[in-house]
Amino acid sequence: MKPILFRPFPYEEIRNALNGKKIAVLDRSESFGAVPPLCAEIKNALGCKVKIQSYVFGLGGRDLSGKDVEKVFDDLIKGKFDEKIKYLGLRE
Repeated sequence: MKPILFRPFPYEEIRNALNGKKIAVLDRSESFGAVPPLCAEIKNALGCKVKIQSYVFGLGGRDLSGKDVEKVFDDLIKGKFDEKIKYLGLRE
């Protein structure tokens, strides 16, 4: 899914589309000391019924590469979920 508007947030549509699935949420911004904004709203919409992995990309104006997207899908397929926020496109 690709939400176009953040407010009003489409809680019901998100809940209907993603309920019971394993998902990755890609945010383009960081909320220091909290969950990134899009991931936080999706977690609110779904409650604890689904596994959600949060990713942040585009920090410092970096582009999201195909390799980064492949990593996200590989993590989903392998079931690599944790509470930590993962960052894409940064030097390790």
